[in-house]
Amino acid sequence: MASQVQQTQDVSVQIGNLQVQGFVNKAHKVANFLGIQYATIPARFRQSKLINLSEKSGVLDATRYGPRCPQNTVNRSETAHLYEGVRRSSEYPLDEFGCLRLNIYVPEGNQGPLPVLVWIHGGGFIFGDGNSEYDGNYLVKHALEKGKPIIFVAMNYRLGFFGFLTSKELRAEASADGETPFSNMAMHDQRVALLWIQKHIHHFGGDPFNTCIAGESAGGWSVLAHLRSDVPVCQRGIILSSPNLDFPEPEEAQETFDELVASTGVSPSASAEEKLTALRNLDSMEIVRMMVPRLATPLWDDKWFVYQDGNRPIAGPAPFAPWVKEIIAGSTKHEAALFGVTQWRTWSSQQFVDRVKSSFSNAELARELMNAYGISATSPAETCLQGFIDMATDSIFTGLPFIIAEEPSVSPPISLYRFDQADTFSQSPLNGYAYHALDNSFFCRLPAVAGPDADPDVKETADRLSAAAIDFAYGLQPWETYSSNHAIMVFNGKKSGIAKLSEKDRWRRITMSGDLARAKGTWRSGNKLLGIRHSSMDRDRA
Repeated sequence: MASQVQQTQDVSVQIGNLQVQGFVNKAHKVANFLGIQYATIPARFRQSKLINLSEKSGVLDATRYGPRCPQNTVNRSETAHLYEGVRRSSEYPLDEFGCLRLNIYVPEGNQGPLPVLVWIHGGGFIFGDGNSEYDGNYLVKHALEKGKPIIFVAMNYRLGFFGFLTSKELRAEASADGETPFSNMAMHDQRVALLWIQKHIHHFGGDPFNTCIAGESAGGWSVLAHLRSDVPVCQRGIILSSPNLDFPEPEEAQETFDELVASTGVSPSASAEEKLTALRNLDSMEIVRMMVPRLATPLWDDKWFVYQDGNRPIAGPAPFAPWVKEIIAGSTKHEAALFGVTQWRTWSSQQFVDRVKSSFSNAELARELMNAYGISATSPAETCLQGFIDMATDSIFTGLPFIIAEEPSVSPPISLYRFDQADTFSQSPLNGYAYHALDNSFFCRLPAVAGPDADPDVKETADRLSAAAIDFAYGLQPWETYSSNHAIMVFNGKKSGIAKLSEKDRWRRITMSGDLARAKGTWRSGNKLLGIRHSSMDRDRA
């Protein structure tokens, strides 16, 4: 953990007339430059503006993690054992206008230029940050010991309605100020962060022309979005457990905005300026409360996804930008277990049947899926539990890597993986499952899974995942591409290795037969299986 106790001598980077003051982590011999603000936010819901450090002077204190975007802090008790010895996110303050921060980890004595690995955190686009839960000291130290040093950077960006709200009023305001009216401020924040890295990382010993972006869950979706944009912010990307989200219809996005305005007491007939002023006068935590109980859903943006048909979901088939060199994508084996397995263990077989039926408007499709996954009122509850976890996992996460790898227009090499390493901690209520977000601790080599006291087989998984990420940052495809032989890498301790798949997962075989027509109405059903409500789910799409 990057703490005051572990600091030794100061270390600094000179950028023009500005001295960026960091510290060297004593335990890892890694230079830490924390909490660097990469952009300002001129007003709520407005586009962030890049901060050019070469225009600054004096001393910039980069010895502490910066604030997070306002949010309801989520520290899952069931995964606390993975973060032993690591400070949790709840310890850092909230600041709507000061939350756009970067944390940079550089091997001590770096001669550079080194590959840069940038992390985009997950959290349903409503919580999380790139601070100490994604401490880069461990991975940077490991890479140096393996003779392939890298620089690791983690970012914060706007969440919830701060980052994902659009309307005709907001678009008109941006256009009137000469800005491109992007729909997702969070994506723009991330782009600005990546452009900041391109502009400044050479001062820290990084190679601005050798950047790999990686992210999990919402962060994985973000990586995918950048790889399909027209601004070359990196050379390669690692997509971990991206959800297979579809976009809200434009009228749904407008309805959400109108509902927020109505909650302030402002008349629907009020001017655009009056509506925006009312929303901007609200306390930031009131904006957060308005999001509950929903997760945020990214919005379609034809100014961003310039290579893509707007009638198709971002997580579905679509070409990548021509500047993308290589891609890794994958998911965990039991993604859905995180979202409720402790509750589902108490369900009867009939309850599983009822949940599936209530999640699909098409009764015939629901029956077909239940048959495929072994869910029925007469099956043992244990069988229904496993089938339910598999169905929900496949519906939201499993299919995406294969969908993008099998897209005919795909040109960059794509390597796929599956993370089978289960949680082995005896105190864990999720013991035995390779659940959603478990791989975060492995990617960052946190002590619980990669430290000296970690289970040897668990540490083997961490070592193999680290080797793949580091090699990929150096431009090396870590295993054969999927297109060559329908082969994927399976991460599972000493059992890790290449597996060849002979058929599609059950979800895709049933819902995506022929074209997207049948699948189009099922992506939201997958979230309903888990009881998750996205901001795009207030009504079903035909």
